[in-house]
Amino acid sequence: MKGTTFRALLVLVIGLRLDEVLAADKTCFELPIVIVSPIEVKLPTETCNQPRFPAPDCMRDPVEANVEVIDNMDGTMNCVDGNRTATYPASVHYRGQSSLHFGKHQIAVNLLDDEELLGFPADRTFVLNGPTIDASLMRNQLAHWMFRGTGRYSPRTRHIVVFVRDRLDASDWSPRYRGIYLALEKIAYTPNRVGLAILSNACKTNEELSGGWAWQNNPLGYGDYSPNIVLNEATGLFGSGSRPVLTFPEPKELTQTMRDYFISPETGPLPRLYQYLYDNMTHPDVLEDYIDIGSFVDYFLHSELSENSDAYRRSAYFFKDRGQPINAGPVWDFNLAYGRGGTMTTWMYTIHTFWKRLSCNYKFAALVQQLVSIVGPSQYRRRQWHPIQPRRERQAEVVHSLVEPVPGEHEHGSRSGLLYGT
Repeated sequence: MKGTTFRALLVLVIGLRLDEVLAADKTCFELPIVIVSPIEVKLPTETCNQPRFPAPDCMRDPVEANVEVIDNMDGTMNCVDGNRTATYPASVHYRGQSSLHFGKHQIAVNLLDDEELLGFPADRTFVLNGPTIDASLMRNQLAHWMFRGTGRYSPRTRHIVVFVRDRLDASDWSPRYRGIYLALEKIAYTPNRVGLAILSNACKTNEELSGGWAWQNNPLGYGDYSPNIVLNEATGLFGSGSRPVLTFPEPKELTQTMRDYFISPETGPLPRLYQYLYDNMTHPDVLEDYIDIGSFVDYFLHSELSENSDAYRRSAYFFKDRGQPINAGPVWDFNLAYGRGGTMTTWMYTIHTFWKRLSCNYKFAALVQQLVSIVGPSQYRRRQWHPIQPRRERQAEVVHSLVEPVPGEHEHGSRSGLLYGT
């Protein structure tokens, strides 16, 4: 009996040691392996041929590639020389602003068809995130998990090991180890992510033109499209003079009628909201006619708790579905969150006129206070936002306790993390 036990332990120790050796040798891992394999042209290097300004950085030039996945579901190690569990044709390119030229490149993956890459719900756009400034690779993972805990959509994530066939030797196409990455869904306005009503040239009435729209607050880059919002005292003060970058629908699908609706002070969702705030919210009871208060409160609390200083001015996403007010989110880009960009000891929103004015509305402020008091300050400090359903029920109770009910859930799947979140 003792001899049998000893042999079993010996086999176990040898197996564990073998796993350690394989991992140290960067050939086999417990995490899934993703191999980015350009087909004809390799991904660009720092010495790529840069066209004249205002052309985009040549480091972002896309190439055709196969995305090879090794993700054994039986618990065995994933080895770079092992059988591929899936292979997807795609277009890939390096991404990022300041991070574009870091030694560890982030990679955008655009599949040719809707596929369940790494077990994510079927879609086409993904990001292999490996920011040098967040060596923990936990900031984005934690932040998206937290926001999904509110019951709203936030990109799903999974840690992976990335290899790229990018060796400088033109004849050497063997995969090169690039490190541990975080694979995540890119924000998209598709049924399995943020599903919005489709705008087309058949939309003529204001009701039809009211959605779906989506935009982000970010510096304009080459190729971005921003409707020329009328600049007046309201848009200048609460829009900070910036122009929204339209993310849905695609610019090529816009008609003049659609554009006119979006920028008009009488119909445009942003001009109307900015004017309402500029008028000092003289009718505070109708804030829900302009924004989904619950979504803005969740976005506000999440931004403050994650200490994400960029959340109010960069990588800030919003959407508006047909017949619905503006929603805040999904959240994005936490490379500098949780103290990485500087620890805050005070509220971050107070330097932003838009959020400062919004916090003066009694419905917004009451929902913030009551959610914190119901869930408990200690739970917020610990980021314990689960379980989802009880929290959504508590939020509904708070909303209905106000003078006028605040819209909580929409019929469209775009609102529900219970449908799409994990």
